[in-house]
Amino acid sequence: MFTTLIYNIFPLYMIIALGFIAGKKLAVHLESTANLAIFVLTPVVIFGAITKTNFEAQYLLLPFIVFGVGSLCALSAYMLAKKRFSDITPNLLGMASGTGNTGYFGLPVLLTIFGEGLAGVYLLMNFGIIFFENTLGYFLGARGHISTKDALKKLMRLPALHATWLGILVAMFSIENTHAMIIFYIYWEYFYGAWIVIGMMLIGIALSKVQGFRINPELLGWFFAFKFIAWPLVMFGIVMMDRSFLHIFDETIHVLMMLLSSAPLASNVVAFAAHLNLRPSEAATAVLLSTIFALVFIPFVLGFFL
Repeated sequence: MFTTLIYNIFPLYMIIALGFIAGKKLAVHLESTANLAIFVLTPVVIFGAITKTNFEAQYLLLPFIVFGVGSLCALSAYMLAKKRFSDITPNLLGMASGTGNTGYFGLPVLLTIFGEGLAGVYLLMNFGIIFFENTLGYFLGARGHISTKDALKKLMRLPALHATWLGILVAMFSIENTHAMIIFYIYWEYFYGAWIVIGMMLIGIALSKVQGFRINPELLGWFFAFKFIAWPLVMFGIVMMDRSFLHIFDETIHVLMMLLSSAPLASNVVAFAAHLNLRPSEAATAVLLSTIFALVFIPFVLGFFL
């Protein structure tokens, strides 16, 4: 099983490498490519995936659980780092520890291993990450650069938010079998294929824009401790509590929760560090190494959990 998972995940790294080469050699523009993914491809993929889901009311709890876990890890990282660092590093660690590359990396891994049947639930769950990034994440990471009010305005303008609630309405009222939706699903297949390729290439493109990589063992240790230890452990505790006492979700949802908690550092950590001139080379190295480490870590977590 471990070998099978690695075999299925490894091609995604080839796409990341292609993105890195494109960013270096073809002068691919990071911001315009990211806007294409965020404002065009992502809402279509989210809407279609959620409408194809056998929706259950308890699924609405998932984004709140993810937001809670992210907030706990972020605040813990921020408060502990404040005791060690006197600069803006705690802000970067707080923002980075509460999120992860659950979209551009996590969803392609899910589709590669499990197929599209679980994509809708995963994307609904992933909205907890999106909500964190645009609220508490901004507050911790960019204090003095953007207000909470402005962060909420930014969230309300995200097409992913409106694609989510529209998809839930379609799924709840079972209107996905109409003629218009059947035609939509034909083109949706193309959209989510393009989203996987462009999303994975964005990781490589973002890394290609950094001038040099430099390893800072201490900073790397902080990143890895919260992303690959704290996140999975907290989520595992929630899953075991549900298994033993609450019985809200089935085993399939538990697997999705563990997959989401095992994602590497978010690629936007690179952009954030560059924007604030906060050790961008070291942050880029941490993102790159965490993405490589996830090749082994995700199969390990899923294999152990299953």
